[in-house]
Amino acid sequence: MNKYLKYTIILLISLIICIPNALANCKISNIDIAKVNNITYTTIYADSAIDFEHNIILEEPIRLVVDLKNCEHDLPQKDYFSLPSATIKSIRTSQFSLAPMITRLVFDIGKPITYTVRDAGDKLIISFPTPNDPDFEPWAAVEPELDEEPESAADLATDVEEEDGIKRVVRRSGKPAQPDTQKKSPKKVVRKVVRRDEPEPEPKEIKEKGKVIETKHERKNVVYRSRGTRDPFASLAVTGKGSRAFGVLPLPTVEELTFVGVLESNGKNIALCEDAEGNAYILKAGDKIKGGWVSRVTDDDIVFAISEFGWTRTVTLNLQDIIDK
Repeated sequence: MNKYLKYTIILLISLIICIPNALANCKISNIDIAKVNNITYTTIYADSAIDFEHNIILEEPIRLVVDLKNCEHDLPQKDYFSLPSATIKSIRTSQFSLAPMITRLVFDIGKPITYTVRDAGDKLIISFPTPNDPDFEPWAAVEPELDEEPESAADLATDVEEEDGIKRVVRRSGKPAQPDTQKKSPKKVVRKVVRRDEPEPEPKEIKEKGKVIETKHERKNVVYRSRGTRDPFASLAVTGKGSRAFGVLPLPTVEELTFVGVLESNGKNIALCEDAEGNAYILKAGDKIKGGWVSRVTDDDIVFAISEFGWTRTVTLNLQDIIDK
């Protein structure tokens, strides 16, 4: 009897150890941060599709919590401080639970902010609008390994190795590309970027094919003189005459606003509001007001988040109540 009991205990212990590992469908291997134009992106990398949940905690300190289900923590360390981003102060990670298997990532933000989460299969991309943040060099929890100092721009992307007469292209990420068994002449890909606010530059001097083409960039300045009338290019929220400078829009106060209508643009709601002086405001989620910002706009109401004396309160203006009045 003792022999069977011993085998039963060993089997149960083996199941307890093996079941969490069997449930882990993916491993979280890297996190990086980069700023492109006015948006800061942070990307979470895994070796398979990610099932996730997320929510932002507005109580101080403000933080974004992302739970990755059936994922195993495989990062080199748990906490990352002194990050280059002015918005993401630090990232804290952990194997939050084993049954169920959950890896938790906590992004310390430190201020009210809107964000967007996009599922890209084996990557999870979180974007924060940060127009006022300074630019910074991209950061990653796991840096790519470089064998030697590259000699040219092409070496930054790939290395070429030859074995048994077959050339193999090995990328810096460590994943080799498919071997090329036939000799082919390399193709050059030229990407031309034209800004919308600039005319396409004309070549100043054209040299032989394959040589560098020098170009001259010129910006055309357009000056509009209103001659006492309203500037048609100025914001519609700027109305009235008198004390304000032309084109300057003061931040509205939530106590003085009246919710008068809703517009829909690209699937998103935009609120039409007026203040006590009859000035019109067009507000959407994320826009600033005095002491806070617009949290969301629905078909029936607009919700503001007001931060005062270290805590945040919610103010809602209802469209139906105002129409009844």
